[in-house]
Amino acid sequence: MGKKKIILHSLLFLFTTFITILISYITSDRLIWSFKLGYFGIICYRIFVSYCLYLLIIWVCTKTISLLHKKIFLFLYIALIIGFILSRNIDVAAINLQLGKIDDYSVFTFIGNIFMFLPVSFLIKYLYIIRTVYTILLISVSIIILEVLQYILNKGCLDINDIILNIFGCLLGIILFDISKKLKNKIKER
Repeated sequence: MGKKKIILHSLLFLFTTFITILISYITSDRLIWSFKLGYFGIICYRIFVSYCLYLLIIWVCTKTISLLHKKIFLFLYIALIIGFILSRNIDVAAINLQLGKIDDYSVFTFIGNIFMFLPVSFLIKYLYIIRTVYTILLISVSIIILEVLQYILNKGCLDINDIILNIFGCLLGIILFDISKKLKNKIKER
């Protein structure tokens, strides 16, 4: 990548970051504050949204997104998940090990727990040559570590239901990747 292109991409990212901050102040901060996020979570959210806007502009202009940009997207999405889970301003340190025991669960939380790790597993399978078993193992261990950290740091409840729903979302992402890969191969055969 040439020096001009690096400067252009840097300026474009700074511009999208500025636009994201403006949009956040006007609209989405009310929604984000309802999650009781700390500053780390808000910063992760804004950087992720800014990068999504940056990628959208790149895609509109070039009709392609490089592998490096896709990997950065995955990294920022994981940072967003960590920011959302570990920066909440809640002083709760409870453990729920009862399967099916759901306290103060809304449909939004239930669906959010399923779909939170779906893109991670999909993108890991898409971007890296890694066996499905290792993908499931890597994400499952990460989910358990995040849940334990959430408990240790008093940022939420260590909940077995969250772990199960997150892993189910991971499996769903792998299934969707396999389906999309098979569909892509069928289209190529025609």
